[in-house]
Amino acid sequence: MSLQFANLHDRMERKGRDPEKMEKADQQCLPSDFDQPSKRLERMRIIEERFGIRTNDQLVCSKIEERQRLGDHLITETKRAGLEDQIRGLLRS
Repeated sequence: MSLQFANLHDRMERKGRDPEKMEKADQQCLPSDFDQPSKRLERMRIIEERFGIRTNDQLVCSKIEERQRLGDHLITETKRAGLEDQIRGLLRS
């Protein structure tokens, strides 16, 4: 008996998920070219609008970058909400 694992990178292998919702989520994700200087200010503005925060706080920026490194396509909604709650909690303290 062999184990079979779904290929998470192949959209056809993702069962039980609404393709329209996944496509919308993909479009809303922050791009991975965050480190390009020409786009960094634009990304900071997007982050400020999305989370309602000021991004000059180093701890907040590190959490946001951590979220990006994890890769949105592998993060479950629970983990994503947890990271967003951590960011909001940091801002309140």
